[in-house]
Amino acid sequence: LRYALERSLNLPTLYIAQRIGIPAIRRAALNFDLADSIAALPSLALGALDTNLLRLTSAYAALANGGIYVTPRLYTLATDEGGEQLVAPEISERRVANEGPTYVLTNILQGVIERGTGASIRRNGFQGHAAGKTGTSDEGRDAWFVGYTPNLAVGVWVGFDDNARTGLTGGSAAAPIW
Repeated sequence: LRYALERSLNLPTLYIAQRIGIPAIRRAALNFDLADSIAALPSLALGALDTNLLRLTSAYAALANGGIYVTPRLYTLATDEGGEQLVAPEISERRVANEGPTYVLTNILQGVIERGTGASIRRNGFQGHAAGKTGTSDEGRDAWFVGYTPNLAVGVWVGFDDNARTGLTGGSAAAPIW
């Protein structure tokens, strides 16, 4: 599983998904708030899901946070010119996964950066602790990478607004930007 995930190999991933069960994968994707509606199809295991970069990055941030999902917010604090707090949005968090499995998954996703499809991150000089995953849509229309450190989750998407082909992969285009 580690080797397959590090290198984005589809057949082993589909095999494991069938063993786990597609309904369980669907429930996890819903728990991590990847989309409002998710069909229980085998392609879900490969990331075939209509979502956006904010939702995807927020889901990975929950992995960095030991399985606790924090609802994204536009700002953390607004103050006046004297430094007095005007408003701070409520922090909404909930446990979406147990800490043990998220630790193991994070360890596997560190391998994506060390040996796998996200290795360009190390080649470009990033030295810190990080985990992440690349993704490439069918026909190379979208390339993405979502990575996280113990304190920060960042998602990068490369594509065209009109959904035209880029011919790029997440590892070759989005990971180096990250």
